[in-house]
Amino acid sequence: MDTQQLFDAVLRLLDREDQLTNSRMTWYLTIQGFIIAGVSLIFTSKVDLHENLQKPAIVLLSFLAATISIVVLISVLRARKAKKEVREKWANHISDDKDSFPDPVGDTSFWSFATPGQSVPVILLVFWAFIIIGAVLGI
Repeated sequence: MDTQQLFDAVLRLLDREDQLTNSRMTWYLTIQGFIIAGVSLIFTSKVDLHENLQKPAIVLLSFLAATISIVVLISVLRARKAKKEVREKWANHISDDKDSFPDPVGDTSFWSFATPGQSVPVILLVFWAFIIIGAVLGI
């Protein structure tokens, strides 16, 4: 494979992983929004539930949301791993004309873990843990 073909393949694969992550995050945030709205309605007693069902409903919805957060985080970490393999393929490619191409990889610094794809599921997972603890302890 010549350098141009590899460069095009690297760009295509990195873009594919980014598109998948963006799509997953869109659906994830939409679902989280609905669950937050549901928990808020139950918490403020806007939904007519028997008193004994309010806490279990909040805990159940919170566990559902936390599980979805974990699943999304795993998928984002797998996408990051796939992107790392593509970056390594480009880095290991030996060619005289490789330096004439721009760097297709982008930011790979220490702070790249703070991207929304990785940080938002962790933040919401902590949020749901606090909601579960608060509901169980009655805070």
